[in-house]
Amino acid sequence: MELDVLHPVRYSAHQVQRFIRCLKMTIATLMSVSARRPHAPLRVLWIMCHAPKEVSASGVLGPHNVNSGYTSFGHDKHIVVYRKEEAAKVLVHEMVHWWEYDDELFNDRADHAVSSCLPNCSLKYHIRSAVTVRPREAVTDTVAILVYTAFHIMDKGTAAAAFAGAYTKALAVQRRHILYQASKVLHLQGFRSMKELYNRTFIEESHVFSYYVIKAAMMYDLAKLMPVLKKRSSDATAAYMGASLADPGFVAAIDHCLVTCSWKGAEFKTMRMSRF
Repeated sequence: MELDVLHPVRYSAHQVQRFIRCLKMTIATLMSVSARRPHAPLRVLWIMCHAPKEVSASGVLGPHNVNSGYTSFGHDKHIVVYRKEEAAKVLVHEMVHWWEYDDELFNDRADHAVSSCLPNCSLKYHIRSAVTVRPREAVTDTVAILVYTAFHIMDKGTAAAAFAGAYTKALAVQRRHILYQASKVLHLQGFRSMKELYNRTFIEESHVFSYYVIKAAMMYDLAKLMPVLKKRSSDATAAYMGASLADPGFVAAIDHCLVTCSWKGAEFKTMRMSRF
């Protein structure tokens, strides 16, 4: 394993050590849940740019608003995390890509041919995207949130006996944040309900709909989500994704937030994908 850190902003040794602890726990987690055993050497570059993810004045969100890293799958397979903000959570997201665990849950074939369960988001909903609409990004970040939240709890020194309760509470906090963020990306473009997605165009310049809206749907009912992930089946994941987006409870939660949530202050300004 190779880790390089570039720090054009001030940082502490604690931040780097936490990043490394998160990387080690993520590897251990993926070893336990994935059937894959990658052979490529793991190389990670962390560039600590102080440029927080924030809303766009135009309402159209792109890489500078929501992205913080990428995984290269070329001859030199490696991960780059290029923000200081949310670096550990982004690392988990990119590790899920690098390990190709998301391919076990929702492979490329299913990502482009989910017509029976999720008729391709760009067809089911009116989405105009500068990139390919990729529902799998929602799966990747859902797993990242689950793993990172566990790390967040453990890294605080939570006793083993108290972990389950603390994890459940932390996921509830994450779920509220994720629902708010999903509602926000719709609010920014003037949507007043989920139903409007069928006859109005949502515009994105990155995988915004997947990162925020589809992920929020998947995480709305965690009791249903966990058994689906354990199946490691593209068909099961696609079916769950489609059912979640149509879940009356999820739709009502988004619609309620669109009408009643506060759209001002620090919470509104940030596009963080994790509350922690």
